[in-house]
Amino acid sequence: DAAAVEAAERTGFPAAMWAGADEIGLPRVGLPESLGGAGGSLLDAVAVLVGSGRHAVPLPMLESWLAGWVLTEAGRPVDGSPLAFTTGTDRDSLEIVDGRGHGTLHRVGWGRSASQVVAVVPGGVVVLDVSGAEVRERTDLAGMPRDDLTFSGAPALKCDVSRESVLVRATLGRAAQLAGATEAAFALTHAYVGQREQFGRPIGRFQAVAQHVVLLAQAATTSMHVVERAALALSDHEAAFEAAAAKLVASENASIAIAAAHQAHGAIGMTQEYRLQQFTRRLMAWRAEHGSGAVLAAELGRTAARADSLAHLITDPAPLLLEPAS
Repeated sequence: DAAAVEAAERTGFPAAMWAGADEIGLPRVGLPESLGGAGGSLLDAVAVLVGSGRHAVPLPMLESWLAGWVLTEAGRPVDGSPLAFTTGTDRDSLEIVDGRGHGTLHRVGWGRSASQVVAVVPGGVVVLDVSGAEVRERTDLAGMPRDDLTFSGAPALKCDVSRESVLVRATLGRAAQLAGATEAAFALTHAYVGQREQFGRPIGRFQAVAQHVVLLAQAATTSMHVVERAALALSDHEAAFEAAAAKLVASENASIAIAAAHQAHGAIGMTQEYRLQQFTRRLMAWRAEHGSGAVLAAELGRTAARADSLAHLITDPAPLLLEPAS
């Protein structure tokens, strides 16, 4: 609930909440049981990620799932400890020499609370032990940890896992969380405008307010639709195009949802005490992660340019879209 999210933002990693989630296997859904996962499919994992966005869960749900997917794909087991994940930044200076990591990874999600961090680096995908790392604590717009980790000879393992496969899942996973948070913003706004009265009737009956609610409903519905379609595609093939499209749509819808929800709520929506900001601040933070709008649009454009025709791309995309956008 809102109080639990606020407490986590104020005091840090909620260990009891993580223990509860891990007890029923939520961070490990979609990972093989033989290696410590909870079993289930990619679609099940996406459903969990949507739910984590819908409830503003202050836990490394996506990060642990992505790191766990890399570890199990490499044949390594996972346990109940939280894991961190990063796709890297231009400022990173990490080098792997003789199985040891040296240098800094910047803005690692939940780095301070993790036992291991999986990093997508120019040379591939590596797993590093966080226990001896120097941590500089930072947060994102939603108050969630985005820490700088400096390693001095930390054990590092290169994983025989495709960078593209990891990035596709990161893109889809963040889109799923965006879709969930957009749904939550719509539900909260829809309830509010039906209860708040002005001039003797609910404000939701005024056309100007209703327009904001309609925009929110459209954003929530289309975001969920593209996420579901991309998840189905990724269950069948390496759906780089579909995942990028889903994230682009979800990010653009997040911008629409932020504005519409706050417009409909008026002043109360801007207060710390009211829960709307827990969703809209996550939407603001997540829309630029694992592919900004400009980067994703360029990737989609390059892929579309390779098609024989736009009609062919729409009606029979599978042969073309098996190849990730470069």
